[in-house]
Amino acid sequence: MWRATCSSPSLAARVCTSRIFPRKHRSSRFAGAKSRGLRVTCEVTPHHFTLIDEDVQYDSRFKMNPPLAAREDREALLAGLADGTVDAIATDHAPHEPAIKDVEFDRAPFGILGFETALALALEQLVQSGTNFADTDGGAFYDGSGARTRHRTKITAGQPADLTIFSTERAWTYNVKESPSRSRNSPFDGRNFKGGPMATIVAGRIVCKG
Repeated sequence: MWRATCSSPSLAARVCTSRIFPRKHRSSRFAGAKSRGLRVTCEVTPHHFTLIDEDVQYDSRFKMNPPLAAREDREALLAGLADGTVDAIATDHAPHEPAIKDVEFDRAPFGILGFETALALALEQLVQSGTNFADTDGGAFYDGSGARTRHRTKITAGQPADLTIFSTERAWTYNVKESPSRSRNSPFDGRNFKGGPMATIVAGRIVCKG
């Protein structure tokens, strides 16, 4: 938690990272800490800067931890992404077997699928909305180990070709039943998108085509 790990001045020489903070007051605390020179970083998820608590309607596909917050909290996350308070976007990918997720809301485990819609949601909320996120100091994604990946790959001759090719214009609909994942716990099933990945290349080999 923020109070336990990031509020002490003695941490100025260390880097303190908060995983997710979908509340408005957390955003202001991080902005204040950075203005005082504390080495803190934070990340948010696409579902927290897209959805709000009014979307839940006790559907277990919307059950996540932290839970979805109010509209003003989502707006604070978007503002933090725009002004650089937020350092990175994390998918928070949490697949679950359908049999244990498709149950009563209070019995269902926390978490949703995050990989397949992360880029499309970021384009929708941060680029097409006019946020101009690409020009801020933010703009990084975290990989599964929690390491920042923004500057890891250089598109130059002789370097490993590990990259994703995407389009900002591609129109498509997310159908979770067509997902290569065996999990189905996504609140974005059936959502129409403009923009998304076209192909993923790993070590010079195309491993996935959109």
